[in-house]
Amino acid sequence: MAEDIRYIQRLLRKISFFDDDIISIIPDGIYGDTTAESVRSFQRKYNLYETGELDNDTWDKIVEVHGN
Repeated sequence: MAEDIRYIQRLLRKISFFDDDIISIIPDGIYGDTTAESVRSFQRKYNLYETGELDNDTWDKIVEVHGN
């Protein structure tokens, strides 16, 4: 589980380099307040339900945006 969290944190960090609306985080494998806030900022930017949690739609969109 920690590796999954670290993976998504790395993607969010890379996305934040190009998008100031996404809160930058340091990948540590811990789903704490900063990660939740980064996820929430991503969800807000991409019109996803703002929960701060990694649901399937959010996960898929992060991977999609990172790949573009």
